[in-house]
Amino acid sequence: EPAPDCENATPELLAQLNWDREKDLEAGVRFILDNPAATLAAQHEAWKERNRARLKPDDPRLVPFDQLPFGQQLKARLWRHIVHAIIG
Repeated sequence: EPAPDCENATPELLAQLNWDREKDLEAGVRFILDNPAATLAAQHEAWKERNRARLKPDDPRLVPFDQLPFGQQLKARLWRHIVHAIIG
């Protein structure tokens, strides 16, 4: 996702953006741990639901998993493997 305009961002806004990102990462890890047999499509649907409110309706990531560009699909696969490798 594009980086915010950090040159004009207030410290409070930067702190909020970092907190939101950390919260989303934690939720992503929790989904994988709570649903170890879930498909990548289900993992992506959970991500979409968590992020729909903050994304524009035409955001290219708000498509079904199999319609994502290969790089985005690969990132989701790697993320899942990393979580399982580190946490179990």
